[in-house]
Amino acid sequence: MNVAGFTISDGVATDTIPAIAIGQTLIQPGGYLIVTASSTTSGFWNPTASTTFVVLTSSIGNGLANGGDALFLRDSSGVLMDSVSWGTNTSAFDPSVPGVAEGHSIARTEEGLENDTGTAADWEDLAIPTPGL
Repeated sequence: MNVAGFTISDGVATDTIPAIAIGQTLIQPGGYLIVTASSTTSGFWNPTASTTFVVLTSSIGNGLANGGDALFLRDSSGVLMDSVSWGTNTSAFDPSVPGVAEGHSIARTEEGLENDTGTAADWEDLAIPTPGL
């Protein structure tokens, strides 16, 4: 799937995944895309070689809050592809995924990957983030 032109929004501000070099915005079946606001972020993790990184020129949305926020992924036509909300923000799910402790991340559960219910039950807290794995 080519995600060039897709947008990521936190409901307040929106960023567009840029059309960069050919192939750099392609996600292969079973692959991952990590979108980050800084090129130095990738140095914190050891993702697989098949992980695709896209660096935005600004924070994601207006910056993401641990205590409550949301992400909305839309294709280049504006169709909502996926969303998640956590903590006090219930704009994607009500109830939302519980708040994210600093240094943690949330990820789809195995069941959530196979059977997306469109609820907070599809997500889990990870004390050790595993982006791209």
